[in-house]
Amino acid sequence: MQRTLEMEPRLYLANAFLGLACVALGKYEAAQDAYARAIGVAGRTPFVLRAMGALHARLSEREQALRTLDELRDLSAHRYVRPTYTAAVHAAMGNREAALAALQAALAERDTFLPSIRDDPAFDPLRADPRFGALLRQIGPAKPR
Repeated sequence: MQRTLEMEPRLYLANAFLGLACVALGKYEAAQDAYARAIGVAGRTPFVLRAMGALHARLSEREQALRTLDELRDLSAHRYVRPTYTAAVHAAMGNREAALAALQAALAERDTFLPSIRDDPAFDPLRADPRFGALLRQIGPAKPR
């Protein structure tokens, strides 16, 4: 992502994915910077809000995470917001029941981001829950990379 951004620093998704990679590496300040750049390019999109909300939760910034959930809900009144996005924030906050309910909604509407929950660190708090394992089985086997 960094090499891509050296060539074209205004790529929204490259900044967003760089932020996700930074979170996975524990580089939270760098993640916040990447998300800020993504917002500067594309605005407060559902994908970046989801990433920011999960980061706030990881940093124990509960009020900011709740505000992000509110913003996602408000945005969904006039724009599609994937259930996996709200599920990620709820999961990162430890709101197990809300996260699992959102994932069931994602399954029902065949949210194309569902396979990403296998590797997404935001869902780590759910991994020991047998209902999460059952959901992964419903999604189907991981595709070879």
